[in-house]
Amino acid sequence: MDPVTLDPPSDIEAEKHLVGALLLRPDGVPDVVARISSEMFYHAPYRALYGAICDLFLDAYPITADTVAARASGTGGAKPVDRAAMQEALESASSGEEAALWAERIAVAAKKRALMEAGRKAMTLARSENDPDLDISAVQEMLLSAAGDHSSLTSMPQATAAYLERLDLLADNPDALGGDPTPWHELDGLLDGLRPATTVVLYGTTGSFKTTAALNIGHFLSRRGNAGIWFTTESSVNEVTSRLIDLHAGRSMLAMRRLRKLGDHLEEFRDAAAFVSALPIWVNDNSPMDIGFLRGMVGRARKVHDVRYAIIDLIDHVHSNRFRDSETKNESFTMSQIKAMATREQITAIITAHISKPNFRSPEEARRPYLPMEALKGSFSKAQDADVVISLMMVREEGNGWIPLDYDGMVQERKMHHAHNIYVAVMKNRPGGQLGHVILNVDLDGGGIMRSGTHNKGTVSW
Repeated sequence: MDPVTLDPPSDIEAEKHLVGALLLRPDGVPDVVARISSEMFYHAPYRALYGAICDLFLDAYPITADTVAARASGTGGAKPVDRAAMQEALESASSGEEAALWAERIAVAAKKRALMEAGRKAMTLARSENDPDLDISAVQEMLLSAAGDHSSLTSMPQATAAYLERLDLLADNPDALGGDPTPWHELDGLLDGLRPATTVVLYGTTGSFKTTAALNIGHFLSRRGNAGIWFTTESSVNEVTSRLIDLHAGRSMLAMRRLRKLGDHLEEFRDAAAFVSALPIWVNDNSPMDIGFLRGMVGRARKVHDVRYAIIDLIDHVHSNRFRDSETKNESFTMSQIKAMATREQITAIITAHISKPNFRSPEEARRPYLPMEALKGSFSKAQDADVVISLMMVREEGNGWIPLDYDGMVQERKMHHAHNIYVAVMKNRPGGQLGHVILNVDLDGGGIMRSGTHNKGTVSW
């Protein structure tokens, strides 16, 4: 039999049972979303239903038969949902326990279809007059994709063409960046911007403004139109929203209340809230969080909302159910999955991380304005798998340098300036930028804005 005329492999029973299982037990959605996409479904009715389930999950809406039907039907003349297919799916589901099994069967059928498509392509090309080496490469790409390897091979002509394009750009504009800018020109000079497919770790002691730095970066990126997804495991959506509005207003609502001046700035906060409401940001505040859930959310958000970056605050609350009994294996696997996610989705992953209690070997080491990467809490994989690693520390100026700020010094700084100087040290920079440091000043009464420079001398890019 001619393979070109064969019917594509499919598994309608698995598709039906999976949709039914997820309608019966929506708590199984996170794990399944991390494994398969709606494109893996062959039968249109179940593909539409599963896509609706994924959309509802991403938007944090309840997953019921009614909500799925409404989402699958859509608006604007979209094809109505197949009620018969939904009813059959519900009747087929004995429990939600077997969702992973049905998902695996669907993935297998999808790979077989991709394999058959590669075979059909090979037969067509074999009958053509094309260069056979190029045809073989095209089929190999299809086979790699079918096997789940989403990284394509890049030839030296392609790589050097990209280099020459970058060379010409820098010759015309020496300040051009290889990635998206941060709010701070000096830091951009070290990093060469935030590049896609990279993982950036911000670490420091408790109270070193790691979250504030991530918030400033995310706010700046989204102001420029870059969509982002934020996982805020230590802050609720309401807290994140309030801090974003303060940041955009350039004032702290709580500080204005303390000074009894909130009424004088009410319209500023309302205008800031209106602006923030339109920013392309999606927030999830689940904690703790499974890495499969996180990867599924990012993958779906990349497809639906074209997100360009993800903030994970804080990585220490993300885990893998596969390695519950080993903290080291858990952290190593989690970091490798985040790195793979950033590469596959071509996004920048911005991560905050705690540190262990520093074990300084000398008084001189304790007076350094940065922490070694070895101080990162738990597995060293956080530093090994990251592309960029940045230490943040509150400091004060002494002589011609900077030293860490102790508790009394921190209290004094707050009383005198309502601000802190932060020593930001780039400890690792794999994409080819520089190592070095910049000083940022965080304005506590100014909504948490972080500016380049010291007290009352800082600048910010927006």
